[in-house]
Amino acid sequence: MSWEALGAIAEGIGAVAVVASLVYLARQIRQNSSLVEQTAAATRAQAAVTSAGHGADSFRGLAGDAELTRIWFAGIAPGGALQEEEARRFDLLLMAQLIEVDANYSLARSGLLDPEIWAIWDRILDRWLDHPRFRKLWNGGPLPAYVTASLADRIREKLAARGATP
Repeated sequence: MSWEALGAIAEGIGAVAVVASLVYLARQIRQNSSLVEQTAAATRAQAAVTSAGHGADSFRGLAGDAELTRIWFAGIAPGGALQEEEARRFDLLLMAQLIEVDANYSLARSGLLDPEIWAIWDRILDRWLDHPRFRKLWNGGPLPAYVTASLADRIREKLAARGATP
């Protein structure tokens, strides 16, 4: 056998090895893509569980405390009359819920929270924006300090769209 024949055989073996490597690489890329998709789906599912936990924890705390429940419902009622101490407790409940909205807004902005779930939290935010106590605490009060800049911007935009002083 001549050197040329051996060279041709080596080239053929090399070409087969290159094709085999490309097939292997393509399978690895597909497998990795599938794993990335599964991980993203699991992350979104965990974000939904976290979001639901935020809301459930709030209401579980209220349900377990008759006085807080009374303050909550008095505070959210139109023209709800609260004594000074009750108003402070209501403000803390409002701030806690706003922090929960903010956490869910961050999940939604990062693409981890299903848009339908974020829409629920956004409706909660809209209700707060129309609440006089929220407006008092937002305009010149402590609330802007308890949210991220991105949610603060969203709140200001929503208030401006309502014709309210942001």
